[in-house]
Amino acid sequence: MNSRKNAAFTLIELLVVIAIIAILAAILFPVFAQARDKARQTSCLSNMKQLGLGEMMYIQDYDETFPRLRLYNLNYASFGPGKWAYGIQDALKPYIKNDDVWKCPSDSIVRDDCDASFGKAISYSFTHYRNTDEWFAFGLHPYYDANASLPLASVGAPADTVSSYELWTTASYSEGYAYWRYRTYEAAGWAEYLTGQKFPVWPRTVTATWCSSRPGAMRINLGAHTGKVNYLFADGHAKALTPESLMPWPWTAATVASRAAAGQSNRNMLHYDGQYK
Repeated sequence: MNSRKNAAFTLIELLVVIAIIAILAAILFPVFAQARDKARQTSCLSNMKQLGLGEMMYIQDYDETFPRLRLYNLNYASFGPGKWAYGIQDALKPYIKNDDVWKCPSDSIVRDDCDASFGKAISYSFTHYRNTDEWFAFGLHPYYDANASLPLASVGAPADTVSSYELWTTASYSEGYAYWRYRTYEAAGWAEYLTGQKFPVWPRTVTATWCSSRPGAMRINLGAHTGKVNYLFADGHAKALTPESLMPWPWTAATVASRAAAGQSNRNMLHYDGQYK
């Protein structure tokens, strides 16, 4: 009688196969996650380029001046249900027909308008300019009514000057406005009022209170993809950079003068003034 060999795997062989699969998974899963995040980063960059084109068309239509972060004393309800503010996203709406470009797919922070709706999430902020505060607000877009809009001609090097950046926060959505930061240098990750003088970069975040009924529920940070933030420049191009590469720190009259005297660079990609390029 002919005997047949048992074709089944032994326990040891099964354990070896499982171990090999586990090793491969440990190697490949991070690669897949990085590839997914890279795809989202590319999508965010594409969004920002569309915002840049819209802003450039706005500048051409409005006497070569940059749009404002917010406008006051308007009939907000006329711009849509639930509206309580008029922000830069509303000013650019005639030039950006797809509202979805305002949301980065990597931005997972929950929005909260303190009621049942908030409209659509906004993942991008714009740099702040105030002519009476040159060491804190040296960006491109005014917020306060008393501050005149910045002319394009005042920007020394548009291709080297950031206009917009990723800011992911509970408080940025279409029923309100694209949330902003007073201190322009926070877009480079600096914040002298926080421990360690660093503004948080995702996945780090700062908590605060936005809705009084939900204290501590607000989240805010620079949006980032494996340590790099997407930045839109005033000439319309967008690029992923590490925040710290945008400018030296600290940024005060004394430290700028000290670096200049020592022959060190004061290049500041957030500053509109050409002398810092």
